Amino acid sequence: MKDFDFDFDFDIDCGQPFPGYRLILTGLSADGLSNDGIHADFTGHAQGKPVHSMMSVTYRVTPALVDATFDGCDIEVSARLDPPLDPNWWPGKVEMTEEREDIPGAIETHGARGPFVVPAETRRIELAFGTYVATKVSNLVDPEPPSDHVPHPLGQLVIDLSEQTVAWHPA
Repeated sequence: MKDFDFDFDFDIDCGQPFPGYRLILTGLSADGLSNDGIHADFTGHAQGKPVHSMMSVTYRVTPALVDATFDGCDIEVSARLDPPLDPNWWPGKVEMTEEREDIPGAIETHGARGPFVVPAETRRIELAFGTYVATKVSNLVDPEPPSDHVPHPLGQLVIDLSEQTVAWHPA
């Protein structure tokens, strides 16, 4: 069984997620295991559930994002794996969270979306990127997007793990 415990670096220009800002995808980052102390609650780990590597997709945005400016705006990412995750253990939709720097005076923002489960058998990862701009900001406690959530597709990143190639397909 091959573990994905490596970082896979790339530099893919994905255009402008918001007017005047550029999104560059910078790689896949190893992010632990689905049963470790950090991820077990997030993945719903239980006795007998398979243990898989976790990975996140990393990015940078220029110029730097200022959190107060982007309340109600976000970059969404969804993942599809080939072969697909076992539906007996994993939900069909891969949930991701965001981790993003907020450094006053920075010229760019570095961040990551994930983590998501990547079984050893995974040959291909397709990540669909989109943005949304809400006309009103939802309650931060509410995990659902605001009711006026307006999605805008950016494109799809296709990662072939067996060949270690990456391709960006703009929307």
